[in-house]
Amino acid sequence: NKCLVFIPKTPETLSRLVVESRMMNMSVITNNMVGATSEKWYQTKGKELIQIMRLKREEIVNNVIRFI
Repeated sequence: NKCLVFIPKTPETLSRLVVESRMMNMSVITNNMVGATSEKWYQTKGKELIQIMRLKREEIVNNVIRFI
């Protein structure tokens, strides 16, 4: 597959379907209901995006620990 068309009717802050499609080097056609499209990393695809998401996972855990 080369492209995903995803048109949600309700807000999707971080659609796993969209992000994983980008990780598989797919283009995504969507509307303005997917919040992830406004993130800087959204333009990234493939292995580079996978690495960014791994770093984000660690960053979230560290932020929660700091907050607690």
